[in-house]
Amino acid sequence: MRDVGQNNMRAMFVVLVILAAAIATVYKGFTNGLSDKLNYSSPSLHSSTARLTGVFVAPVIANPKDINVEGRSIRIDDAWIEKRYKKGFFLIWFPHIQVKDGYNLCFTVAGDTQVFKDQTNWYLRGSGNSFASINGSELFYETFPNVPTSVSASILSGDRSSLSDYVTFITQK
Repeated sequence: MRDVGQNNMRAMFVVLVILAAAIATVYKGFTNGLSDKLNYSSPSLHSSTARLTGVFVAPVIANPKDINVEGRSIRIDDAWIEKRYKKGFFLIWFPHIQVKDGYNLCFTVAGDTQVFKDQTNWYLRGSGNSFASINGSELFYETFPNVPTSVSASILSGDRSSLSDYVTFITQK
């Protein structure tokens, strides 16, 4: 009699484990669906992260590295080209990177970044496109269809008046 009770308890335990796994999988599928919408082509926060995820293409040299904006000193810290990518999941549970078309020119700044709180931004020479920023205006990026070899940008105020000289970003091979 005892063996039948123990077998029933084991069967009930197995059913509960399977049910819990099924519920967790449905929940994980739902949250993955939400993150798919939120993480489209977000750039890496540093070149080292781009290297770790396998999307790093090339280092970039900024010239000049140090600039002065209305008496504030800003330094181009880290600059790189990376493939655009989307974070995804394989079989719901296993994260992976999906490489997309295009490239991001990314760079981080250090120093007195307060200048970017005052409706100022980096703008591309010629096109007038502004760089997007992430992480409290410390990371800037712009998307290109091909790897750019040389790009010039400057800091403009909200009314598009120039606040800095041009900085040229040169992709290294």
